[in-house]
Amino acid sequence: MHSRLSLAHEKFRRATKSDNGYAVAEFAITVPALVAISSICFWVVGVSVNKFQIDNYANQAARTIARGETLSDEFLASGPKGMAITVNENENKIRVDVQLIKTIPLLNRTIELSSTAESISEVYEYQE
Repeated sequence: MHSRLSLAHEKFRRATKSDNGYAVAEFAITVPALVAISSICFWVVGVSVNKFQIDNYANQAARTIARGETLSDEFLASGPKGMAITVNENENKIRVDVQLIKTIPLLNRTIELSSTAESISEVYEYQE
């Protein structure tokens, strides 16, 4: 003989035990969210790699010019696509600025990555 309270408790337990499609709804919300989050993470990693590349590129360019060499076509083509290079030479000081503009997917926004490297010229003019 069950009391009314135990019957109500049993009915409540059965009602909360079945998922009635909640699992499918949770899955339908969770999977696109995980895909979006992982896409953002991959994009951030890509931007970080590009920042590292232009830092390295600016340093190599400054050292090359400091040795009195010119930047070769292969070197200029080896950087990330869309990169802009500015070289300023003042007396014996060399400054290389590298800029790269990346577009944020789906937001139509841009982010500007830049790097600057400075070096002192190793080429001296000998005067008698």
